[in-house]
Amino acid sequence: MKKPALFILLLTVIIAVCSCSQKEQEEFLLEFDTLRDSETVDLNGYKCPIVQDYDLDHPFQYPVGTLMGDMYLQRLKDISTEYNCDITVQMTTGNETARIASNLYVGEIACSHSPHNPAKDGLYYPLDALRDYLDYTNAEKFGSPGILEQGMFNGIPYTVSPVSWPGKQKLYAYNIFAINEDTVSKYGLTDPREYVESGEWTWDTFDRVLPDYQVVDGE
Repeated sequence: MKKPALFILLLTVIIAVCSCSQKEQEEFLLEFDTLRDSETVDLNGYKCPIVQDYDLDHPFQYPVGTLMGDMYLQRLKDISTEYNCDITVQMTTGNETARIASNLYVGEIACSHSPHNPAKDGLYYPLDALRDYLDYTNAEKFGSPGILEQGMFNGIPYTVSPVSWPGKQKLYAYNIFAINEDTVSKYGLTDPREYVESGEWTWDTFDRVLPDYQVVDGE
């Protein structure tokens, strides 16, 4: 059964997904290649819904009226005008999964903070089929492999993260470890932050120096 394709892509490549998502993969790629190579693109009023987890006062999680929020809304208008399509932002209603399972059209792009389960359920289009058009291994634009894995299933990526957007960088972290600076100084050890500052802080460095910090000091 053919299912509509949902994409999580950067707005700068939004034109790459404004084609009929209900076609078979080969037909889709053929159409996409034609659009990419054309000097002028006319999508004949094609409707391109973007569904997001946030209310409409926060397009792409940016509040309306802020520089970023207004900039992205204007970007959608500009693309719509340039390529003769209708790009809209809609809030998820909670029934998208059931609609897709029923082979009903939902949208072209999804903006979500929890992409793994929809990817696992087969709701998204596999991005490895678009590798020639979207370099999702570009960590500067789409995040490290660890971030990419959030939207992967069985080794296939289904989503990308716009990590280069202002404000999209995470304000929290997991697996933090603390350094006792007094102990580091007492035993003449290297402060791990020096490895960070010199660009040497990698997993290999971590494995190599970890035994040095296993100090028995009284109890």
